Amino acid sequence: MSGLSSKSSPLLSVAAASNTPASRSFASVHDVIGETPAPGLATAAKLSLDALKDILEAVDTLPCVKYIAGVGVKILNLTDEVQSNKDAVRGISIRAGDVVLAVARACEGAQEDMAAPLESDLQQLTGTMNNILSFTSDMASRPGYKRLLYKMEDANAIKALDTQLTHAFQVFEIQSNVSLRISQQQLAQRLTNAPSAARSELVTTAPLRVPEGLYIIRSGVDGRVFEVEHSRLRTRKRNAHVYVAPFQQTISLYQLWWVFKREGKELEYTIRSYATGATLDVFCSQEQPGTQVIGHSAYGRPNQHWAFYATRSAAGYDYCTIRSYGPPTVMDAKCANGSDCDLLHMSRLRADGPYISQEWSLTRLPTTPTVARPRPVPNAPHPAPENIPRRQNVRKSGSPGRPPSGGLGHPCRPRVPAVALGHTVTLR
Repeated sequence: MSGLSSKSSPLLSVAAASNTPASRSFASVHDVIGETPAPGLATAAKLSLDALKDILEAVDTLPCVKYIAGVGVKILNLTDEVQSNKDAVRGISIRAGDVVLAVARACEGAQEDMAAPLESDLQQLTGTMNNILSFTSDMASRPGYKRLLYKMEDANAIKALDTQLTHAFQVFEIQSNVSLRISQQQLAQRLTNAPSAARSELVTTAPLRVPEGLYIIRSGVDGRVFEVEHSRLRTRKRNAHVYVAPFQQTISLYQLWWVFKREGKELEYTIRSYATGATLDVFCSQEQPGTQVIGHSAYGRPNQHWAFYATRSAAGYDYCTIRSYGPPTVMDAKCANGSDCDLLHMSRLRADGPYISQEWSLTRLPTTPTVARPRPVPNAPHPAPENIPRRQNVRKSGSPGRPPSGGLGHPCRPRVPAVALGHTVTLR
């Protein structure tokens, strides 16, 4: 996992020519303390540790991050005093230091109003760092006879702490959750401060070229966004509901979507959930209005391929339809039977243009597709739904009820006026 290995990519380095925080960039602990010929930390390395402490104290970041940095420095300082299991202790100390530097890097530029959510995210990692500090301190202060007595027990404890550290790092999702919050904050500021400029005329008759990246996809009706069910795809046969859900100020990873070009196809895209990896899919390639858009494992069929067609411009946004390369239908935020169903559906496009419920805006987050999506933690519980439980579906008759057999993908039948009779009927 990136950021934990002692041979990881640079996270913090010292600029020898200057002592100002602005002249310092992130590297690994090995770059700061160096390789030492002895198992312990030599005097030169200790001096480097002091320099590391000065760097971390000078980092322009939040108090909760500075606290973890202080704990990491204490752990590294105690390493040379440990007399048993020295290599193992040194290894976990350096890994803890790398985590500290990765946290500082991820939180660089965070504003004060992000202190509370960051402190919450760091809670488990802070507890693990404190456990490592307590254990290292206890080992360093033991008399000689106890070092031999507890050697095997200490070795097992180090392995357990190493596992805890890895788990805590994954839960925190250093390079994803925090970076995305900061990115969204910076994006909002740029949109607020951006001067208005002359907009080029939209081309609505040909597919758009959409830059690959991470997006929030909003409805033109009310600003609701795509959200995938909070459940990982455990098998290729597993499907997931996709909703049009309210957008909250705090980023939910389940509302973020990668847009990727198909290889060799400039105007053909797949849309994948950042949180689960599920690919947007027209259920069973069905063509009837009301067919659900679901999350499914990728298998390369046309009903998982999409085109974006511009429709209109508005303040700060361009709107588009999202059309399937499989069935001749488009994504629609409105349920075909007129109910309050909030599942994402497909519907047909009118000859004279789209309904507003068929229009979407794409907000691209200032990151790149090289950011890895969160990986499952072995044996860890899956996240519980926050505000989006697995919804009840709609029966063929259009009345609310429990899902039919299979539970997912059943089309919501549209209600249309029967012109000859002058009243509304339900198509079956």
